[in-house]
Amino acid sequence: MFNLFSKKKDSKEKVMTEKEWHPTDELVDTIVDTQESDSATETLNNQDLDSLPESVVNDYPLESLMYDPAVLGWGSVDEQEALFAALLIYYQPGQSVLDVGAGRADLYEFISRIYQTEFKYKGIDYNPNILEVAKQKYPGVDVDAIDALSLDTNPEYDWVLGSGLFNLADHEDMREYLVSVVDSMYNKAKVGVAFNLMTMAPDGVTPEELAQLVEYNPGDLFNFFVERYNKVLCRTDYMLGDATFLIIK
Repeated sequence: MFNLFSKKKDSKEKVMTEKEWHPTDELVDTIVDTQESDSATETLNNQDLDSLPESVVNDYPLESLMYDPAVLGWGSVDEQEALFAALLIYYQPGQSVLDVGAGRADLYEFISRIYQTEFKYKGIDYNPNILEVAKQKYPGVDVDAIDALSLDTNPEYDWVLGSGLFNLADHEDMREYLVSVVDSMYNKAKVGVAFNLMTMAPDGVTPEELAQLVEYNPGDLFNFFVERYNKVLCRTDYMLGDATFLIIK
């Protein structure tokens, strides 16, 4: 079964190798080693547990909560960062970001590391538990427990991004929910919106796990979003079983 913070079942067998996926020339030139940093193996102080809910602490060691990609449903750090890179093909250093479904706020660290420049970042997630982990992992990071559907319509951020946001069937009508959230994201963006969708469930999932996942038809959604927003790009070149949509204002 999926864990408390799960977004996507382990799909590391479907991740393309570095030679098979090509984010952009700029990212190819600047992306550094995507293996976990040495800090992932450091011993963490128990006092960091103080602000986390007891149920979370009991279920997961703090080191896993902070660094294990499986906690968020990713098969590997490579998979997680390939998804991040797919969102950023039009991103320019220094542009502001609203991260919807931010989880541990790892996108904040990824952008900071790749572009080596300051930028305005806000991460939102409806799960306050995982945001407590984000605060421990990245002290001072701006995150808040806000539902994407409650965002106002003021275009405040250059980019509004979401990675793995729509993979779990946690709403009765996921297509309706997807459209509503993308509308909300679009209203907050000054430059554009980018988000990932799962197009094919990973191999080896059980029927129970499959029932929790949502597979999307990217062609059908592309036509829908073009009619709705006009300037739309759909990428499927970076990872098997996943698609990234970019909507430009």
